[in-house]
Amino acid sequence: MKTSGSTLKMRLRSWFLRS
Repeated sequence: MKTSGSTLKMRLRSWFLRS
């Protein structure tokens, strides 16, 4: 779960930055 959250946050940030 810890790793999943880390990746999810990184992906969300990437999405926001790309948007």
